[in-house]
Amino acid sequence: MSYTAPLLLAASLSLSCPFGLSAAEAHPTPPCASANADVEQLKETVRSYYQRVWNDGDLSAIDELFGSDYDRESLKNTVSTFRWGFSDLTFKVVNLIGEGNLVAAYWTAEARHSGKIFGVEATGAWVSVTGIEIFRIEDGKIQRDWQVWDRFDLMKQLRDASARTPPLEAPKNENRPR
Repeated sequence: MSYTAPLLLAASLSLSCPFGLSAAEAHPTPPCASANADVEQLKETVRSYYQRVWNDGDLSAIDELFGSDYDRESLKNTVSTFRWGFSDLTFKVVNLIGEGNLVAAYWTAEARHSGKIFGVEATGAWVSVTGIEIFRIEDGKIQRDWQVWDRFDLMKQLRDASARTPPLEAPKNENRPR
């Protein structure tokens, strides 16, 4: 007996359908196109978050993008603090990966250190940092997020810059959130 015969038999049995249903009816294809469209919508929510909140400094977008159970005031304070300490702050989303109601973002951020932050006076130096953030999105709103970014590297860049440069006076920037 050859080994191909059992394989062919197994393959034909897996395609047979109970109760006289066609193969398509018994083993329906998952709605991949719909799932992909849903994941793309979730990714667009994350892109909008980085652009509107971090890059544009639009704190009102937090109320639009985040669910009511999320601590939105704390996030607004965090964004305001970072945008005060770092002018020209730009987040670039390098990659987004989505599955189900989760979206993972790998990002880089660059900015000029223009205000006192983390106890370090403004140096005027350009700094950059990378991070990963995972978002859980339900009903079109970000409900939860988890993030990891290289705080140690950022602090090292600030310390190195402050050792090389005398402190700068923070520039007047009307576009910063208050």
